Amino acid sequence: MSRKSGGARSAANTTPPPVLYIYGDDDYLVDEALAAVKREALGGSAAGFESMNVQVFDAGSLSVAEVMAAARTLPAFAPARVVVIREAASLRAADQRAVLEYARDPSPTTRMVLVAHTRKVGRESRLFRYLSEKGAVKVCNRLSREGLARWVRRAAKGRGKEIAEEAVERLLDNTGTRLRDVRGELEKIMLFCGERTVVGLSDVADAGLECREDSIFDLTDAIGRRDAKKALELFARLSGEPPLMVLGAMARQFRILLKLKALDRAGAPPARIQKETGLWRSQVGNYRAMSARFGEEELVRALKRLQQADMALKTGSRPSLELTRVIVDLTGGIKRGSALPH
Repeated sequence: MSRKSGGARSAANTTPPPVLYIYGDDDYLVDEALAAVKREALGGSAAGFESMNVQVFDAGSLSVAEVMAAARTLPAFAPARVVVIREAASLRAADQRAVLEYARDPSPTTRMVLVAHTRKVGRESRLFRYLSEKGAVKVCNRLSREGLARWVRRAAKGRGKEIAEEAVERLLDNTGTRLRDVRGELEKIMLFCGERTVVGLSDVADAGLECREDSIFDLTDAIGRRDAKKALELFARLSGEPPLMVLGAMARQFRILLKLKALDRAGAPPARIQKETGLWRSQVGNYRAMSARFGEEELVRALKRLQQADMALKTGSRPSLELTRVIVDLTGGIKRGSALPH
């Protein structure tokens, strides 16, 4: 295999080579590639013996003699054992020579894995070139947006679900390009959908809302009380959440309040209110009390301001700064009935 194509191992080849170099800047893909090697080496029945069959060394402080001794040790109650060298990009030249010598005559019952969570590895080193020529290099760089979309569709299909294209796009808008974040959010969506086999745009939004609905409710309530300090404190607690998810949750709250006002004005019965707002009976009272803090025009202006922020975030605005501006605008502007700042 040529050096250019050596890093791309065939998906059909499930048996890893005796010495494998895994590197890249997507930590999830790197960790998953290492986990796959462990699964193959230990086998299902030997999973309980991992502590006896997996040894991990740090490249910057390892003793090459200990590494080689570990590599030549027979596995215990497992098909093979695994020797991992972490942060392999910083492996010293003398240690690289020792690993290269081992790679030319490896133990058939050991999987030695060099791992580097970076794109920058010594591709011109004799060790890297040798492993690349043997097809024993696996590249795990971050996926493009198109690659992430394909990954999401495959992952959903593997769970027996079909995910709509607009749902995939919104999921990626919310999470960014780190596959670990995408996977975590997709897992929430799968759990949220339960037995349903089709995942739509609303599922992506609502799944992200469930775990943070109370915080968003409190944030909206603080905005209704025009308490900018409290609203910003509550927003700070949501700082680890995807900005578009927080913005979408806020917009959902304001839409519910606006709909609730219209339903109350029309004298709608409780069953209709619950159906059209998606609220539980126990929630209606709290939302009605919050709704009383706003006039209908204020709610309409708030939704327009949130829509402006949505566009700003999608065109490169700094998320934390933009959301802070939104909160300040809503707490300081909607009460006066003046146009909200852009």
